[in-house]
Amino acid sequence: MSSREELILEGIVTTLNPGHEEGVSEDVNISPMGPLVSGAMDSLLLKPYTSSRTYANLKRHGEGVFHVTDDVDLIARATLGRAEPHLLPARKITGRYIESCCRFYEFRVEELDDTEERTRISCRIVHTERLRDLLGFNRARNAVLEAAILASRTAFLPHEDILRQLDELQVLVDKTGAQPEEEAFRMLRNHVEEARREAAGREAR
Repeated sequence: MSSREELILEGIVTTLNPGHEEGVSEDVNISPMGPLVSGAMDSLLLKPYTSSRTYANLKRHGEGVFHVTDDVDLIARATLGRAEPHLLPARKITGRYIESCCRFYEFRVEELDDTEERTRISCRIVHTERLRDLLGFNRARNAVLEAAILASRTAFLPHEDILRQLDELQVLVDKTGAQPEEEAFRMLRNHVEEARREAAGREAR
């Protein structure tokens, strides 16, 4: 892909956990990710860390599904490992797709480079479907997305810095959001505040 064709597209990736091979049909990992996609949406580049379940699953199984959605509750819950959406069997691969998403892209791994902690996994899209329209641009939903990214980095970034950025994003949620955006944002903020309290408790010991 040339630089003109590359775009980071935020969404959710589903991959099969090892339990699926043991007969647990819904043992699926659901993870927010922002792959680098081609302009034609026929390929994508994932960069999960070697410590992630997504990396382990793709190295073992080599297939997954990338989803585009405007469901902020789903994004927030997926970030915190609490998502339980209704899943259906993928069409062309062995995998699962989220029934409530706007679009989904089934993919197969073509090349996996795990020589660095942050891997590079090149994938070819083999099937795509549109399930419903994307509602459109909304600043509150974008703010929830940014909050989800921040909430996923509590192990790497100072908690006070994250909370300061959340304060700025809160203005957009209050001004342009509705109840789903407010609740999703609150869920993410509570997670960061809990992480800060736990860190403070460890330091006090």
